Amino acid sequence: MRQVQAALKIRSRSTIYDMVARKALPPPCVINRRGLRWRESDIREWIDNLQTRN
Repeated sequence: MRQVQAALKIRSRSTIYDMVARKALPPPCVINRRGLRWRESDIREWIDNLQTRN
């Protein structure tokens, strides 16, 4: 979670959860009830796609 927050320059975990709920971020992998993780490749691809659109 912290690496995703840093990569996206987002300070709040709740913002990350909100983005996931709105499908504004790639879906995370659920590690357990309290843990979410993203594949680095998914986040990099998502960022690249954002930059391409702008």
